[in-house]
Amino acid sequence: MAEASTPAEGSSTSSSSSSSSSTTAKKNGNGAPPVGFALNAAGQEVAVTAEDAPSQADLDKEAVEREKALSRQRGAPEDQLKDWEDKLLWVHSNRKDDRTVIYEVDPIHPGGQAFVGGEGPDHVYRTAAIEQLLQSGELIEVPEPSKTWTNPETGEEEPNPFYPDQNYSQAGDIPPAMPGQPVQLGRKLNPNLWDEGQMQEITRRQQYMPSYRPVPAGVIVPPAGSGF
Repeated sequence: MAEASTPAEGSSTSSSSSSSSSTTAKKNGNGAPPVGFALNAAGQEVAVTAEDAPSQADLDKEAVEREKALSRQRGAPEDQLKDWEDKLLWVHSNRKDDRTVIYEVDPIHPGGQAFVGGEGPDHVYRTAAIEQLLQSGELIEVPEPSKTWTNPETGEEEPNPFYPDQNYSQAGDIPPAMPGQPVQLGRKLNPNLWDEGQMQEITRRQQYMPSYRPVPAGVIVPPAGSGF
């Protein structure tokens, strides 16, 4: 004779069914956990709290380690990779025009190249070419840009839309240097990339840098009124 289910047992069964249905509903169409959830060691979906999420410092460290591994795969010399992190720096064009300051393909650079010119800094390795341009004043070393900013319309902290790879100058914003003319230095940098104290320090250092690079000896200077 079959045993009758008690109300308590029926309630438990219903609860279990509801829990199973809830878990199934959480899954995305591709089987991956939805946003805000992760799989634990048993393969179960668990909510991820702010305390569980990696810190920005951990994410930055992981990114540097990953990029170092890529530099090694690209063929960067091991003797340069020993102190690779110590020789990474952010640089910005100090030219007032938008011409390219340096385009250097080298596996030691993050991303395999240094491409600096116009608006926006770049993360590079301190090669001999980079050092020479820092000494001449055509490049200026800057802090890492801020990853977030306060939206002036909402007052909320958001990803910085001016962070490198998202910021481009509009063509014609800054007139190019004409052939045979001194290169004007002392570029005004984007204040949305750094805080007020960092901007003041950058401006202070620019005041001690050359204001222009003279025309190299032997360069042909177009005659006045030629349109060049």
